[in-house]
Amino acid sequence: MELGLDTLRENMELLPAVEVITQIVTYAMLASGIPPCWHIAVAGIFYGILVSNTSLRNINIIGVGFNLAYIVAFLAVCRSKSTPLIQIFTGAAVVFIFFWYLSHIVIERSAVINNLGMFLFMDCIREQSTEGMSLSMLYGGLLCSSTWLVYGMLLKDFYIYAPNIIGVSTSMGKLIALLVYGGKKKDQKTK
Repeated sequence: MELGLDTLRENMELLPAVEVITQIVTYAMLASGIPPCWHIAVAGIFYGILVSNTSLRNINIIGVGFNLAYIVAFLAVCRSKSTPLIQIFTGAAVVFIFFWYLSHIVIERSAVINNLGMFLFMDCIREQSTEGMSLSMLYGGLLCSSTWLVYGMLLKDFYIYAPNIIGVSTSMGKLIALLVYGGKKKDQKTK
């Protein structure tokens, strides 16, 4: 049985299973405490409300909850509170300014979607180095993007599957870069 785009869309009975798998993978990724997941979760809440998708909204509310728990735990154990609090409030301000911009300035949502995901990959290629690339984040991101890609295709929701095409492509590109550059820093010329 070929699992092409048309076949996938025709098999809507797969939707509940894919939705559960997507939720489990997403919860695992969000529970990992990886900082990029914070803004993705906030964006997911925003979009879930916009399209009245309670699963999407609820997954990301839980993700924000995980991240808030990490922030509170970090603040509880760190000695100096001033620097982390400044970083938290600065990060929150950036997220809120970003979403204000999206909701009040950007006319077309696709203008934002078209620019996501490629920045770190471009740095990797430019520097010819994969040093500092997190394999767990790479594999987790690839798995998470892949499940969301399938889920978005089943829902026929461009705004769910389009960013995940970029996410899967970027992750695959990073895997290829990892094979090519092998995690080594680019050799620097000696004096």
